[in-house]
Amino acid sequence: MFAMMPIVKSIGTTLDTYMESTARQLMKPSQGSEEEQKLFQMLSVYADAHPGIKYAYIATEYGGYLCWPETEIVPNYDPRLRPWYKAAIDGKGDPVQTNPYKDMSSDDILISQVKTILNNQGDTIGVVGIDYSMDKLASAINETNVVYGGFYLLVHNNEMILSDPSHVENQFKSLKDIYPQIQSRYNKTTVFEVSLDSKQYLGCTKALTDHKLGVDCIIS
Repeated sequence: MFAMMPIVKSIGTTLDTYMESTARQLMKPSQGSEEEQKLFQMLSVYADAHPGIKYAYIATEYGGYLCWPETEIVPNYDPRLRPWYKAAIDGKGDPVQTNPYKDMSSDDILISQVKTILNNQGDTIGVVGIDYSMDKLASAINETNVVYGGFYLLVHNNEMILSDPSHVENQFKSLKDIYPQIQSRYNKTTVFEVSLDSKQYLGCTKALTDHKLGVDCIIS
């Protein structure tokens, strides 16, 4: 991951900060310092090769912040106060994956993978992260027809429902609360029988391993 790359491990103090900004502004690391431009190009090349990436970013211990793609940032933005930054610090050098959440600017379903950046002396100097969008996957699930009145569910391994085409209001709710009959069976066997609303369904579970995001597709 980026955290082990020399250009990241030796990151300096030239990344722009936005903690004292008073209005929304467009970040332009592609036109920033030489260090910012190199880091932005690195993130850009990686993101272009991995279409599922929504954002790739670096934050430093002094509050510097760089993000691909170039986007607007809110006033008084301090990356060190964000949950993903704190999660990475708590990970003590190990990669950390967040639970799914909704992106405030786009309403996309995102899952973040973050890790602390250590310099050559072993000191923590920041955090690097990647946000993967589940929206294309969820949209594909929503648009897929299952024969004989069946349905799909997209479920995270923490049993959070990411997509339920039949009941969109169930997004981000617990599988156990909404479909306890499925919850009690789906993670124990790949094929199962379940009764819902007086109807019998034959279900199966398909693990979606892209990016190791812990997402399953349940077909009933």
